[in-house]
Amino acid sequence: MGLSRLFLHFFVVSNICHLSEPVLTVQLRSSGCSPRKPDKTKWHDLCIYIDKMKHKGFSLIEVMISLFIFTLLVLGTFQTLIYSLAVQQRCQNRITSLELAANRMEKLKSLRFDHPKLNQSEQQEMIRPPGSNKTYRLMTSVQDISQNVKQIEISCSPQDRDQYQVSLVLYVCQELGF
Repeated sequence: MGLSRLFLHFFVVSNICHLSEPVLTVQLRSSGCSPRKPDKTKWHDLCIYIDKMKHKGFSLIEVMISLFIFTLLVLGTFQTLIYSLAVQQRCQNRITSLELAANRMEKLKSLRFDHPKLNQSEQQEMIRPPGSNKTYRLMTSVQDISQNVKQIEISCSPQDRDQYQVSLVLYVCQELGF
């Protein structure tokens, strides 16, 4: 029997080998034969019996692949969550720094031009805003640009994070009144 005359024939047979569940039979036969039940005693019949009980659960490979995909999704979600929390913390630090610097700037703007707090100096103080557990470094620098103009620079940052520093600069002119 040549290979060109052989073909693979698939059919489902129930009650072969006294099984109550259907089984899959793969039979090699020549092209001239009619479909028949496989004869287990013949050499050319290849029967593979697969009952349904073997395919009711998941294989170990399927479980491992699904766990790997699930782990990738969870890790990606956690990484995004951690990144968004870090961005939120940075923004909160900058907003608080900006509020503290703006409040100090408003206090200094309300003073007269010849007030002692507006004399040329550099000051640094630590401030803990109400409701916050962080301490912020507030630096104030006043410089006389000319006899009638002063430059006020206020910088604020969290005590342990100088890279989040916010700086505001104000020029005060005695002749203009601001």
